[in-house]
Amino acid sequence: MSALIFDRTLHRIGLVRKLHRELELTGVWAAHNNVDSTSNGTWPQGMYKWSHYKPHPEEGLFPAAAHDRYGGMGIHVFTVPGRPGIGVHCGRTFGGDDTLGGVTMGCIRVTPHAMRIINACHAEDRLKGIWVSNDLVLTQDSLSV
Repeated sequence: MSALIFDRTLHRIGLVRKLHRELELTGVWAAHNNVDSTSNGTWPQGMYKWSHYKPHPEEGLFPAAAHDRYGGMGIHVFTVPGRPGIGVHCGRTFGGDDTLGGVTMGCIRVTPHAMRIINACHAEDRLKGIWVSNDLVLTQDSLSV
């Protein structure tokens, strides 16, 4: 089992995997939920199930597609009531692999480096969900089963 944890206050997203009955924090990266003024607002706090992965036409055209709105690595979509299509993706980056892009229409934006690792993990251990909050602590010591 793998899942994402997003802390809006710290602007961090973590990837958690359950290995041998223990939770392991695989990585923590910069992320944001900065939204366009015409969006439906930020992602609501709570726990949400993974719905599907949606590739995009620019899939595989990285690094050139890093400037595109989804960054050439698709989007992991979650089931958020009243917010169809909301997910986690990279994109709109004009710097290096650890650069965050601009605003979204409600999604959480991660760095290309984070998205690459999230996608690789998902390929072998499908994401189950995401936990979105304003007050999480993303450290290995804070995890418990």
